[in-house]
Amino acid sequence: MSQPSSPPSPASDIASFVLRFTQDVWRASSGDPHVRWRGHIRHVQSDDETRFTDFADAVAFIQRQLAQLTLASVADASAADQAMAVTDSFRLWERFATGYADLMRRSVEQTIEQTEAYQRQVGESFERSLQAWNPLLAAGRRAAPPEPPRPPDAAVLAALADMRAELQAIRERVDRLAEALGAGGHPPL
Repeated sequence: MSQPSSPPSPASDIASFVLRFTQDVWRASSGDPHVRWRGHIRHVQSDDETRFTDFADAVAFIQRQLAQLTLASVADASAADQAMAVTDSFRLWERFATGYADLMRRSVEQTIEQTEAYQRQVGESFERSLQAWNPLLAAGRRAAPPEPPRPPDAAVLAALADMRAELQAIRERVDRLAEALGAGGHPPL
């Protein structure tokens, strides 16, 4: 008994892209801040890549790569079928082109919101650390001036004198050893 045949499943190809943005920030001679985004996009499967400053160039790069993939997948089809496949493929880009400006604007807004949230978190953490370290500074009050240094006590001075004498004895032994080795003799034991 034969089973009913199912329609053939469409062939699928994969196209992956790595997209990287770099932000340049500077101040003009007038002091006004300026920001420019540069980008780099790479088609993973072919290693083709391009750099851009206008996102439309990245979209055009993706379109070219996908058009080539589409044409390669229908290379054995008639010219009419190839044209239909490319037309179907570009419908995705029609939808994307109408919404990509909004997508980019929302992405930038989210980045700004996240940056502001991080700045708040860092500020709050700094305040908590400052308060734990010195509550007077955290409250905005001036801390008491530091106490003047106290003179070292006699025990500390005696320990330092002993250490100085021991270091001097070691230095003398090292000098004698260096003299003996330099003269070609044997070091004293």
